[in-house]
Amino acid sequence: MEYRTVGGDGYARGEAIAEGAAYIAAKLLGFDTSGMSCEYIAGYVRQVEKMLEWAEAVQAVARALVEMAEDAAGKQAA
Repeated sequence: MEYRTVGGDGYARGEAIAEGAAYIAAKLLGFDTSGMSCEYIAGYVRQVEKMLEWAEAVQAVARALVEMAEDAAGKQAA
């Protein structure tokens, strides 16, 4: 995903998407990273509207992370 070229929010957008996706994937896999993730995301996203704008990308990346983790777990079990 080329996030560094998206307007003036490029780096913040990338960090918010990456950390938001990691938080969701970790939660779905049984880990609670909210103590670290929420503060980290808040440091990059100053407006709730921005996070809502990026939510679809966060979900797509989270889905990919969960699929990769499940595939890796399946390969180890085999």
